[in-house]
Amino acid sequence: MRELQAPGAAVGVIRDGKVILARGYGVRQIGKTAPVTADTIFALGSITKSFTAVTVAAMVDEGKLDFDKPVRDYLPWFQMYDPVATSLITSRDLLTHRSGLPGTTSSGSAHRSRAPSWSGGFVTSSPTELSATFINTTI
Repeated sequence: MRELQAPGAAVGVIRDGKVILARGYGVRQIGKTAPVTADTIFALGSITKSFTAVTVAAMVDEGKLDFDKPVRDYLPWFQMYDPVATSLITSRDLLTHRSGLPGTTSSGSAHRSRAPSWSGGFVTSSPTELSATFINTTI
């Protein structure tokens, strides 16, 4: 932590499906005394995109998922605003940002999708729920 100039960090180790270490080190903020614990929530920003992509790619390598099959082949409940998009969108589409879902600019403001009929985005799933489902689902 000293080398990275980080005031604190939380570490979790899972082996064979069991938590063998869950511990916080240091403080949450420089100049403050609140300690980091195993339950401290950190703002991760865009790093979750990398985690999601690596997780999905590992599932492709293991033969559990195909980048080019529709998401609904794996998650029958997955639903977009547009029924055609719902039936055709693939994990590759989602990971390469070619789904037509609205995003944000670097300033954080929303920009218009090139496919306005899809602008409602996910109807039944947040990105967090979708990621959790991929991670927690045996395919």
